[in-house]
Amino acid sequence: MAYQIKDTIQIKGLRIKTTAHNEMTNLGKIGPLWDQFIAEILPQLEEDCQLYGVCHYRNNNTHNDLDFVLGAKVEDIDELVIQTDYELTSITIEAGGFLSFAAMGEHRQAVMRAWQQAHQFFNEEGCPYTRAYITDYVHYVDAHMATLYVSAIKKE
Repeated sequence: MAYQIKDTIQIKGLRIKTTAHNEMTNLGKIGPLWDQFIAEILPQLEEDCQLYGVCHYRNNNTHNDLDFVLGAKVEDIDELVIQTDYELTSITIEAGGFLSFAAMGEHRQAVMRAWQQAHQFFNEEGCPYTRAYITDYVHYVDAHMATLYVSAIKKE
């Protein structure tokens, strides 16, 4: 885990509305979105195109109502003519402070473990950071490595 200042990134991809609570149950929508993305979008992307999963919290609250966009950097995806029946949506990850958590292994399980680490870290007594609940994202570096970035503010 490390605190980093990240630059603005624009992502374009498929979007859903969900809640963090639903994603921990059989009502989750992110898994089916991945399946759709893998079937329709991924084969059309360049081989070296890196993927992002972006959670943007509506109303910046802790109720975890969120928009989730699964896609690639706008400059990587706009160069291509993507054939899909679904509208591609753009989202901006604003520059700011993020805590990073490594996710190694099969993506779904690895990212879930990274989220567990993040929740445990923020719940520790004396944690020097608080969650910002603005935008969190996962950068999928390759087939077996990803990094979870959680927007955070250093406590005064």
